[in-house]
Amino acid sequence: MLARASPTRFGMTRICGASSENRQPPVTGNSLRLGDLAPSSIEAPRALPTRGAWALTSFRLSGEVFLAVASFFDGASRKLSSRVYRWDVGLDMFVWHQVGPGRMLPDHAWNMEVNLLSAAEAHDFACRHGIDLTGSRKEVLNAVAKAVSAMPFHNLDLLATNPGARKPPTAQAVKASMLRGQGGLCFVKQPFVGHLLQALGYAVEVLPGAVTHPGNHVIVVVHDVQEEGDRYLVEAGCGYPSSQAVCIDDDGHKGFEQVFQDSFREEPGREPHPPGASMIAVKDAILLEEDEDGKVVSTQLHDAEGIRKKLILHFPEMKRDLATEGAKDVEFLRLSDSLGVLAFAENSANDSVGECRLFVWRPAKQQFKLLQALATSGASDVEAFEPQSGEKGLLVVHEEDTEVYLADWEGEDVRGFAKIQSLGSKHGRDAEHVSWRGGRDFMVLALFRGEASYEVDSLVFEWRPQGGVFVVQRLPSVGAFDAELLNLSEAPRLLVANQRSGTSFVYEFGENDACKELLCKRDELSTPKVYNIAAHFVPEAHMNFLAVANYWD
Repeated sequence: MLARASPTRFGMTRICGASSENRQPPVTGNSLRLGDLAPSSIEAPRALPTRGAWALTSFRLSGEVFLAVASFFDGASRKLSSRVYRWDVGLDMFVWHQVGPGRMLPDHAWNMEVNLLSAAEAHDFACRHGIDLTGSRKEVLNAVAKAVSAMPFHNLDLLATNPGARKPPTAQAVKASMLRGQGGLCFVKQPFVGHLLQALGYAVEVLPGAVTHPGNHVIVVVHDVQEEGDRYLVEAGCGYPSSQAVCIDDDGHKGFEQVFQDSFREEPGREPHPPGASMIAVKDAILLEEDEDGKVVSTQLHDAEGIRKKLILHFPEMKRDLATEGAKDVEFLRLSDSLGVLAFAENSANDSVGECRLFVWRPAKQQFKLLQALATSGASDVEAFEPQSGEKGLLVVHEEDTEVYLADWEGEDVRGFAKIQSLGSKHGRDAEHVSWRGGRDFMVLALFRGEASYEVDSLVFEWRPQGGVFVVQRLPSVGAFDAELLNLSEAPRLLVANQRSGTSFVYEFGENDACKELLCKRDELSTPKVYNIAAHFVPEAHMNFLAVANYWD
């Protein structure tokens, strides 16, 4: 499935599509391809890591551009969380907004020849974390160690992931996590410290270390801090954090004793941390919490749900993926410039049951939260519609019916969605909302099959605010899988993609002398194995593009 994000935000149009590395049905999406549109071609594709990507949509909210990815099936399970990305203008890339599990730094990210942070980014980080760059080199070094040590040291998100799904993040993912203040294990925090110091002009090495066995820790060594040839150890990624760098030149153990004095293991009578603060750490599946008396209490975390609850409670800066199961489509419904709902159509088991899960945007927390789950018989599509009469609604297409829901909200209080009508149409695959002249609104429903044949009419409904929707036209189709409005010229077209016949029909809007009906067929396109179609106008190229996604061969 393809989506396009606004060029006015990016400065250049980006096209994004879910792709698969598995040629066996059902298709399992492993990555999203993101490309820049040059005047005549798509160039420099990038990949975003996904699991079972099946559908995606881009949208604007609170002045930002987001990309939501629906995860359906990875070859083994449909219990896959879906993901939201946000476009980071400074990084010129999508970064995880609601971040999910699985963070461990790969060895190649320790390559200090790569400039992970620019000088401007390093100075911005220092400003946001109160690091005075006008001090001496040692004072700045200590300030960096203190600031990064204050970030959470944890492996909660890693523990909340099934072992088989844990994957090392890229260096860019580590950078994004630390710039958000999310923290992580030594494999995340320490290399970031190294790249931060390097961007500030220090000579740095990031090296493998040992805590319980060789290679299970990362250390940062800084050279030539106060004089040529001296070496300092920075330990900001440990359960026993240090708030200052330690000189490791011929001092015996004095430097390391100072580390513990500046950590939470303080000498009696010394304040271990800022007033009102307390220590929170995680080692393996044990949560360590410091009580009011300074005593460390350990709690065994027994399952993923318990880990996730602790993650939310103690690390609110960490965001999560959206819990979905077998998501085949995602749609964004805008309620206002700063409020909206993400809807995921789910096929959770044997294409016969599922939910349509609705997540509402919380402006104060800048993330999505589960609002409501609509029961379905295996949803294939969800379509947002905003008729010219002012309502906000969703069309939920599932195996046994297609249903119309309207939003109930006031201000930032979204109470939920209420079903107002069932259309009584089985085996639907896609719905498309079309606003037409004279304040009229239509819904086109692509029907895949009837009870005995794939030759079944797709349906066009008209919306009437006081009377709901009713059929106004039937469109012959053969295994219709998608309906798409094509705004390719002054006269819009409607395309109905027929998967079984491999031929898609293009309709022109009529109700005039040349076409008495609402829609009249004007053209046919050869689209074998079609699954999804998207049309976009690209300003840089001054051209219209029609993208056709095939299912499998």
